[in-house]
Amino acid sequence: MPGCLMMSAGGITIDDGALIAANVQLISNNHDLYERQVITCKPVHIGKNAWIGAGATILPGVTVGDNAVVGAASVVTRDVEADMIVVGNPARFIKRIPPRPDCAVRGHADEPIQLGLDSCGD
Repeated sequence: MPGCLMMSAGGITIDDGALIAANVQLISNNHDLYERQVITCKPVHIGKNAWIGAGATILPGVTVGDNAVVGAASVVTRDVEADMIVVGNPARFIKRIPPRPDCAVRGHADEPIQLGLDSCGD
């Protein structure tokens, strides 16, 4: 059954608009390498409009920047800058998300929105 595991002893912050898919793990605590009964804690921060794909794991101390995308099943061990796409184990940079063209910005609720690949005249 889909869900999300949040081990939050170190603190977890999820900003507005973030998408957290099924089976994501947000882990803010770990065990000390030498004294394994000791729990170590570092906060996890998920930025505004970030998208965490299904089954991804975000490890202690990681910040996922605003509008960033973490691919499904990725293991994130380092910070992800805003507007970046990362995938893999360990997660690696794939590409920067380009700024949204003006023609793709939504209008008011009463204005029609053109959908599809040609919405910017392409």
